[in-house]
Amino acid sequence: MGMGNKVKELRDKIDEIDLKILDLIQSRAIHASKIGEIKKESTDFDGTFYKPEREKEIIDRLTQRNEGPLKINNLRNIFKEIISACLSIEGELSISYLGPEGSFSDSAKKDHFGSSITSQSESTIEGIFKSVEMGASNFGIVPFENSSQGVINTTLNCLSDFNVQICGETIVNIEHHLASKKDIEFSQIKKVVSHPQALGQCSKWIDKNFGDINQVPMNSTAEAAKFVSSNDNSVAIVSDLAIERYQLHCLSRSIQDFKDNQTSFLAWKENIIALHKSKDSQNILSNTYKRLVFDEICANFLVLSENRKKIKKHKKNKLFESILSNQILQKLPFKLTKSQKNVLEEINLDLKSDTRMFRIIQGDVGS
Repeated sequence: MGMGNKVKELRDKIDEIDLKILDLIQSRAIHASKIGEIKKESTDFDGTFYKPEREKEIIDRLTQRNEGPLKINNLRNIFKEIISACLSIEGELSISYLGPEGSFSDSAKKDHFGSSITSQSESTIEGIFKSVEMGASNFGIVPFENSSQGVINTTLNCLSDFNVQICGETIVNIEHHLASKKDIEFSQIKKVVSHPQALGQCSKWIDKNFGDINQVPMNSTAEAAKFVSSNDNSVAIVSDLAIERYQLHCLSRSIQDFKDNQTSFLAWKENIIALHKSKDSQNILSNTYKRLVFDEICANFLVLSENRKKIKKHKKNKLFESILSNQILQKLPFKLTKSQKNVLEEINLDLKSDTRMFRIIQGDVGS
């Protein structure tokens, strides 16, 4: 049997398998639709079809049974899209993200929710929170922490200011490229534009190649890509997705200062039920996220203290009790460990001599 016949025989078998897969996917969609109808008729239905803990349970179970040749990540992506498509039959899933198209948030959105969704692009992180609060979308996804630049303070502040329920975390590998409208010599470049985080993550490369060049911060890397697509003598620090979306010319690849560069994105919705009471949801978030939020809270209280010398060890004190009742800690999607509680117990401030500090802890004023 010649090569052509052998290939045809295998392709015929693949075609048969594809038809079986098609029938099974359609059958799955029918069952998902029936579940949607049952939910709608239930008095306990909260209006949200997407259940991240259920999705995680499905994907974890399937990847654990994976014996190859497909890699776990390949399998995860396939079933992520199947789940997303079936959810779209149950009801529309709309997501607010930091746009425009081509941003790292756009990539995180697709990675977390799949492609069968409706997208709502926002120009600021705060705008994403407002969009969900006003009901313009079901969920929001925002950058939270970068491996080289740390926590995004705007996101942390919004998590405190808005009534949200965190339901998942997605890690995106960040690779920055220098791009322009067309091929251009470095000597002709007048300004570099990008998101402040991207500029910071490429600061050493920028200093080495451009020196004291004008750096213009923008709301997102995609917005920077959109800007240079219609402006000469400017370059943007952007992703592959943005280069493709806005048809830019790539001048230099992988210019980030640290090659192992990752950003954590949080997916959330408007808070209806306290998430920290759900054991399933506690497993969604990484230990890195838990540590970062806890460390940030401790740091904020220390910074607000005008007299750090008053930090002493006490088993119980009024400040500790006030911190636990603070609205930030109340919405944490995990329980404090004994060691974390011990750290908080060590933070002792004289509240009587610092009434503003007491009011901040109680949530009466902004920090």
